[in-house]
Formats: sequence, structure tokens, C-alpha cells
Amino acid sequence: MIQATSMKGITKQVGALGFKLAHSSAALIGVVVIGLAAVQVARHGTEGLQPARWAADYGLISSEADEAADALPVTNVTIPTMDGVIRYLSQKYRVSRSAVTPLVEAAHETGRSMGVDPLLILAVMAIESRFNPFAESAFGAQGLMQVVPRFHHDKLEEGEDVTAFLDPETNIRVGAQILKDSIKRAGGSVKGGLQRYNGNLSDPNQRYANKVMAEKARLSQALAQNHRVPRANLGA
Repeated sequence: MIQATSMKGITKQVGALGFKLAHSSAALIGVVVIGLAAVQVARHGTEGLQPARWAADYGLISSEADEAADALPVTNVTIPTMDGVIRYLSQKYRVSRSAVTPLVEAAHETGRSMGVDPLLILAVMAIESRFNPFAESAFGAQGLMQVVPRFHHDKLEEGEDVTAFLDPETNIRVGAQILKDSIKRAGGSVKGGLQRYNGNLSDPNQRYANKVMAEKARLSQALAQNHRVPRANLGA
């Protein structure tokens, strides 16, 4: 009986609170926002605290607000905002969009986690293998980023063996780590790091680095053009 009385009291309090919130749309929206924020944090961790992300997830952004969100500086480039890059790579290297998309996504995720520009990773892949995941050089370099397995066994994760170097995600991860280490060893110079990555420190003209940086510039242009395309035309 005491429990029933207590439940009635709680019900009345909840009802009164609901009545007050129903008369204050701002307060009601606040409750919804807090609730959605909690869900997003549960899903994505602190990265979930991105209004544009969870507002879009739950359809809370109008078309005008959505367009305004697109106009903000791009700090977290994700699929499908990389569609221009995917289109460019597919056309230039004659690779199916369905095949190149996961490679772009893997480069993006790896770059973000390691602090390496994803477009630089993609540019290295373009110059090294033209996006052929099974490419192998006479020197024994393998995969998308032409990693030499005998030099980089230490970069494999537990349970991975030498065959993992031909796995696209593993090859991108290991290649990106080598690239990051090369840039660090070159004193933070991207061009110096690229020459070190290529194993050609004696070239005073830095031809390999220039090729990679030129391709990165083209990727940046493809990305910028994509952001100027109307939303309705994305993926066309």
C-alpha cells in the first residue's frame, strides 16, 4: 500500500512536469536535445557531441540549416563528402567507384587516427600502386602503399601474418605509419618524409615528393569542387 501511494505521488509529479513542459516548447526541445546528446555520446563517445551530426541523424535540421552546416569549415571529412575525391580517383585510375570508396574511407579513418593527412595517404597510394591492392615491385614492395614486408613485420597486429600486407586496410595502416615515421625523421618536412618513404634521399630535385604533392593538390581540388556542387547533384 505504501508502495502504491508512492507510485501515485511519482506519477502526479511526472504528470505535472509534463504539463509544464508541454506549455514551454523551448523547454521541451531542451529535454529532447539533452536526450539525443546522451544517445550520441553512447554511440560515438565525445565525438558524438557534434550538433550537425546528431541533428542530421534524427532529422532535426531543416534543408536551410543543413545547407548552412555544409558551409562550415570541414574538420571531419567523411563519406559521402569525399564523393568528389572518389569520382576523381575512379575516373583517373579506371577503378570502380564501389572498389575505390572503401579505400578512400580507410585512408580517411587511418589518417584521422594517426594524424596524417588522408589526402596525402591517397596521393601516395596513387603514385605507388595506382590503387592496385595486389601490386608488387621487383624489390618486393606490396599492396596499395608498396610496403616491403621484410622490413615492417613489427607493425603487424597480433594474429596477422605476412599475407596481411596484401589486405587493403592493413596495407594502408602500415603504410601510413611508415609515412608518419618518415616525416618525423625528416624533421617534420613532408617532402623530406616522402623522399625517405620512397627510399630516395639522394635526389636533389625530390622528384618523387613532387609527384605525390602534385597528386595531393589535384585531390584537394576535387574535394573543394565537390563542396561547391549542389547537394542534389552529389553522387551524380
